[in-house]
Amino acid sequence: MNNHKSSHLVFSLSLLLIFVIGSFFVLIFETKGYSKIQGTIVEQEGLYTPISYLNTKCRKNPNISIKTIDKTKCIVLEQTAMKTYIYYQNGYLKELYASDGYEVDLFQGNKLFALDNFKISLEGDLLEIHIQKDKVDKKVYVHLDKEVVL
Repeated sequence: MNNHKSSHLVFSLSLLLIFVIGSFFVLIFETKGYSKIQGTIVEQEGLYTPISYLNTKCRKNPNISIKTIDKTKCIVLEQTAMKTYIYYQNGYLKELYASDGYEVDLFQGNKLFALDNFKISLEGDLLEIHIQKDKVDKKVYVHLDKEVVL
């Protein structure tokens, strides 16, 4: 009878040990999966936030041009008596607001996003924006709807 109790005890402890080890492995695999998902989210956020910002700014303003200032290509958004310059300098996408008569100094711009590279081109009504961050590229095309004055 004593032998029978000890075999039940060993069997119960073995089941408990298998459950604990299984739970440990499930926890390890889920932690690795969560880390991969988190890394993907951070990587995408680093690209999609600047793209979304630029897309919104460009769609909101119909008067867009590209101007080169101090060997730096800038997106110029023209409003009444005001211009907004968006450009890439020293690893950052920057923005500078200036009145029409103001001489532009690109070093005074506000840092928006840290990027590895930023390229822009404007052909007709199609603005091409190319962003690179952490060796991942994202390119977007924005069709600029010009206002028609009747």
